[in-house]
Amino acid sequence: MDFPSLKIIKNLNIKPQKSRGQNFLIDANVSRKIIDACRLYPNDTVIEIGPGLGSLTFFLAQKVKRVVAVEIDKNLFQYLNTVAPSDLPIVLVRDDILKIHFADFINKKEKCILVGNIPYSITTPLLMKYFEESPVIKQAVLMIQKDVCKRLYAKPGDDDYGLLAIYTAAYLKISLLFDVSPTCFFPQPKISSAVISIEPAGNRNWLGPGEKLFRHLVTAAFSHRRKTLMNCLKNFITEWNIDEELLKRITIKDDIDLSKRGEMFSREEFDRLTALINHVHPSRH
Repeated sequence: MDFPSLKIIKNLNIKPQKSRGQNFLIDANVSRKIIDACRLYPNDTVIEIGPGLGSLTFFLAQKVKRVVAVEIDKNLFQYLNTVAPSDLPIVLVRDDILKIHFADFINKKEKCILVGNIPYSITTPLLMKYFEESPVIKQAVLMIQKDVCKRLYAKPGDDDYGLLAIYTAAYLKISLLFDVSPTCFFPQPKISSAVISIEPAGNRNWLGPGEKLFRHLVTAAFSHRRKTLMNCLKNFITEWNIDEELLKRITIKDDIDLSKRGEMFSREEFDRLTALINHVHPSRH
């Protein structure tokens, strides 16, 4: 199987769809680096997100037990179905990666590895899906737009600081592996990309006790930017049946300043506030 070079793509007369954010990887060296970053073993199952023309698919399949390649585009799916070598362990699935359940494609007690070049439009939903399905994921190696990295690593007070940065800090270990130039794609995107490695943090998970309260609290805190946290929490306080005056007293005692804006709170401060609320209203959570 030849690597999908620019010449091959043009000969196939495949036109990338801008609406799907399709930018095909045409640099074999970048493909090798991504596959090396996956730290694959022969018994692994890889779920590939948007295989496109197979820049990673066929080479991944030479190293693992199975590659489940999920492609939403009808034309690309048909192309892959035509050219996929029959002797490689590739399962082609025509579906939306955001709608499938990863556990349906792996054995019980097995964990999968996610790999893919992720269109900007689904990057945040895909990361949210990672959080929800993290119990069955061992690692993810994803190529994303460089700008998204700013949102993952943002700190309190930064323009890019928000839910994604807080959830990342709470639940994930993310490593920025290397940048990828626009010249490595066809068509060339206007900005650079980056390859990241993601693993569960290990000390807490999305489905753990108290995590629902933590997430509802954080979501409320960012519901109205530039308002104080206390003002942002009005609906949250009602929903969770919290004594507002008691909340004010215990936060003052614990040196948590609810007059600050939510976007100035660190993940650690949200953890402290969650613990305080959970202590006062344990039966509710």
